[in-house]
Formats: sequence, structure tokens, C-alpha cells
Amino acid sequence: MAYLSAEELCRRSGLSPDDLERLQEAGLLRPDRPGGRYRPKLASWATKLAYLLGEGWSLREIGAWARGRWQTPDPRQWPPERERWR
Repeated sequence: MAYLSAEELCRRSGLSPDDLERLQEAGLLRPDRPGGRYRPKLASWATKLAYLLGEGWSLREIGAWARGRWQTPDPRQWPPERERWR
């Protein structure tokens, strides 16, 4: 498995480097390997996070959704209902 660099993860997901840094600081997206490398599967998660940031979600709202989505009746609903996570 070829792990992704931060630059490649941003390219695949649509995240900006600044957004990636903010998500890392918030604990919502972390590298898996030494040297800041990411599993390729995290590109789909990063794409969702990029979408939510683009829709104006705050890091607090994204964190609430990330922690609580599996306790909802339909955890795979996309996009999530923002009102629930405010």
C-alpha cells in the first residue's frame, strides 16, 4: 500500500493545506505513518471534511458529527443534517 503525502491527500480530497492543518489540530484527520503519511482510504474521509468546511461547518460542528453519526438512525446519510450538529 502506498501511503499518501499531505500534498497528495490535499490534491485528492480538495482540502487546502491550511484546512488540513486545522483538521489535524482539531484531531479530525491524523497521519497514520511516521513522516506525516496517510492511508489512501483517508482520502474519502478528507473529501467529506472538505465538503463540510466548504459548506461553512465549524470544526466544532464537524467534530460533533464525526463523534455522533453512528448513534443516528442512518449514520451513512450524506450530506448530514447540519441542524442536528449545531
